[in-house]
Amino acid sequence: MDWIFDNFQIVAIVAIVLGSFVKQFLDAKAEERRAREEMERNPPEEVFGPDEEWETVPTAPPPLSRQTPPPLAQPPPLRRSVEADEAVLKRQQEMQERLRLAREAKAARARELAAAPAAGTPSRSVRTAGIRGALANRAETRRAIVLREILGPPVGLR
Repeated sequence: MDWIFDNFQIVAIVAIVLGSFVKQFLDAKAEERRAREEMERNPPEEVFGPDEEWETVPTAPPPLSRQTPPPLAQPPPLRRSVEADEAVLKRQQEMQERLRLAREAKAARARELAAAPAAGTPSRSVRTAGIRGALANRAETRRAIVLREILGPPVGLR
């Protein structure tokens, strides 16, 4: 019940819209009833006057004439030149070679990253030494400050 009083404008608008739909429906029904009564009081005049006569409709349809369509023109066959085929084949081979080189470079880079430890990351022993060991390392201290800024409460709420 409180919602109705809190949102009285919405309820009023919905009631007005529903009322207009009902009014349109009732007006349409009344118009149909008036038109029907008018038709009963004043029937329409006949389509043909008393001096007009009906035309006679032929009983048999006219004979059908059969026409054959003209033959379809055959499209010319597709012709490829040998040079175009060779150019396409050469381009595909070049693309395969570039793809192979890209895959080899990616695999070599992955092997390099796996073999060399990342620069600037502390060893596992520093990380396991606890908070005192982590704060002794400058990179870990910076990382802790940045993580606190990112994961902590927003500045506006402090």
